[in-house]
Amino acid sequence: MPILHLVRHGQSTSNAAGTLAGRTPGVGLTSRGEQETRALAEFVRGLDPALIAVSPLQRCQETARLLAGTLDWPDDRLRTAPGLQEVDYGRWAGASLKSLTAEPAWQQLRADPAAFAFPGGETVEQMATRARTAVEDLDDQVRRSSGEKAVWVAVSHGDIIQAVLAWALGMPLGRYRRIAVPPASISTVHLGPEPLVTLIGARPEFGTPAAQDPTGGPARIGGA
Repeated sequence: MPILHLVRHGQSTSNAAGTLAGRTPGVGLTSRGEQETRALAEFVRGLDPALIAVSPLQRCQETARLLAGTLDWPDDRLRTAPGLQEVDYGRWAGASLKSLTAEPAWQQLRADPAAFAFPGGETVEQMATRARTAVEDLDDQVRRSSGEKAVWVAVSHGDIIQAVLAWALGMPLGRYRRIAVPPASISTVHLGPEPLVTLIGARPEFGTPAAQDPTGGPARIGGA
């Protein structure tokens, strides 16, 4: 079966500001995020993906273009994949993480993520189902067009990647936040009837210890 490399976008302006970006428009990479992405490109140099599927949100599009430009990946292999976009956080989108941690609903989210519905947005279960469906559909397309040994890349967000990895590992969805996926990191899954996870949250050493924060910010909920 094809091999999927899941790439989380580099540090975003929302990560740096400590806000929950969600699908808020205009959230791009910081200069550090660009440097992280270039470092990741060198880390994976030699990778020749048949497809680079990308969340439609700006920070992922910028990450994908930086990777493709640095590694000379053909533009026609990049494809926007709506199913890979960030969680719909509803009314929480754009709010500061500090203010959200004071809300009772935040504690509900921490206690039982799988059953949580973001106010005015989607549920965690809906997000996970959407992400899994997108990955399975894209993987099937890659397999049919490029063969069983093809490699492809998905550039997405923290929560999406964590949910896909939790499914591949056979973990209960309620524990998906226990998987650390830092900004500008790569995780690898061999998909098939029994998925095999061979790499989680790997990235080259970069910058200060703060750059290794697995959430890209001070809180453990919200992939930004």
